[in-house]
Amino acid sequence: VAPVEAPRRAFVRAGTAHLAQGQDAEALRAFARAMDDDPFDDEACLGRVAALRHLGRMDRALSACEAALCTCPGSERLIDARDELLAEIGADDAEVCGGSRG
Repeated sequence: VAPVEAPRRAFVRAGTAHLAQGQDAEALRAFARAMDDDPFDDEACLGRVAALRHLGRMDRALSACEAALCTCPGSERLIDARDELLAEIGADDAEVCGGSRG
């Protein structure tokens, strides 16, 4: 395990546990710490999006999802999360970096 990977994984696990317990603000902080170590970690990105969504910050969740798609354009999970957010807020398909399914 790479030296940075262990703390990042611990933050992702902590964020996931916080989400499961309804501690969304704590989850958001944990996922942010994981992303400090690796901004391209799609699991941390997805967790951050979920925490923002649970906190009712839909615009920020969508922005975070779109930014993550710019760095991980092939992530089906990010595309699914973006599509769910768009449906939930009633928006049309957003223009993102690699975010459409052809």
